[in-house]
Amino acid sequence: MDPYDNPYISYGNAPDDWVNDRNKKYAEIKSFEKWKYDAETKTFKGDIEWEISVMNGVFTFSYELFLQPNPNEIKGTLRLKGGSD
Repeated sequence: MDPYDNPYISYGNAPDDWVNDRNKKYAEIKSFEKWKYDAETKTFKGDIEWEISVMNGVFTFSYELFLQPNPNEIKGTLRLKGGSD
């Protein structure tokens, strides 16, 4: 996958206890949906959408990431959508 045409997140190194509501591990790689990048503010926004709820009825992880001068560092927020949001 080309991260510039199809940004994605890897859960390949996620802890073993990161499982969905059916007790299955997260997909190793998930593409972002509804994503956008603002080069001026260096802000990335995108959603990870799940076919099976991942945490008590949550189906969407909504990320807002702020790229930092150090390329090994990213700051941001994660909002959970679905279930009782």
